[in-house]
Amino acid sequence: MILIKVTIQFFQHIWSLIIQYFLKQSHTKQPIPLSVNYHLTRACNYRCKFCFHTSLTNDRLPLDEAKRGIRLLQQAGTKKINFSGGEPFLIEQGRYVGELTRFAKEECQMATSIVSNGSLISEKWFEKYSKYLDILAISCDSFDDECNRQAGRTNG
Repeated sequence: MILIKVTIQFFQHIWSLIIQYFLKQSHTKQPIPLSVNYHLTRACNYRCKFCFHTSLTNDRLPLDEAKRGIRLLQQAGTKKINFSGGEPFLIEQGRYVGELTRFAKEECQMATSIVSNGSLISEKWFEKYSKYLDILAISCDSFDDECNRQAGRTNG
């Protein structure tokens, strides 16, 4: 439990430093990230051989802290945010990514997208949150090695 708390505090600190950097850059007319990929977790419910997301833990920022970071990105000039993982729908059955998507779209006027393996998206989630989502990308990987080879993936 102590390790999880320390890990979350570390990520909160890093997140804060990144946001401070982008805010500083926006005031000095330096380039800012117009689009941000936010990896919510490294945990996934699949174990694809080609994927680098192999963590079994599900550490993440508290929802309010993640929203604060998104707000700071918006204030710095970011226009689009993509939520991914691991598998972003593992956290709170998708409520976490849904609330961040709603916040980014409704309160920060950002374009929003999610990359998922699609296995955990429920009809109930889609009914509640799809109006805040511009793009939902579902990975099309296969357990069939020949299918992956034809799609350009090797060792798949």
